[in-house]
Amino acid sequence: MTDPRKNVSWSLIVSGTALIFGLDLFLGQGEDLSLFDQVERRIPGGAVLGLGLAIYHLRPWKPLAPFIASLFCWLTAGALTGRLIGLAFIGFDSEKQWMWVAIEAVGVVASGVFLRKRPRVN
Repeated sequence: MTDPRKNVSWSLIVSGTALIFGLDLFLGQGEDLSLFDQVERRIPGGAVLGLGLAIYHLRPWKPLAPFIASLFCWLTAGALTGRLIGLAFIGFDSEKQWMWVAIEAVGVVASGVFLRKRPRVN
């Protein structure tokens, strides 16, 4: 028997990945947008991807701090993925986007370190 939570998570992961990579098919090229905005368009797809990853790696609600840290980590990792793929599509030219990459990477690492120190309770 299949786990419905895993099915939902895989659906979100595939949908998020399709939104990140296939955005130009859905919304057009967006040549009138700045480089920054062209990258920003892919972040909602990354958030869907991150939500799917968070559901796939769901932690128990109690204690609340590791649950929130895990959710933050996976959502930020998804947004970071969307941002990096968006940067790849524009040729890695937006300096302001690289600042956001650094901020998001620090957030993922910090939440990962926090979760590493907390044993997983099932």
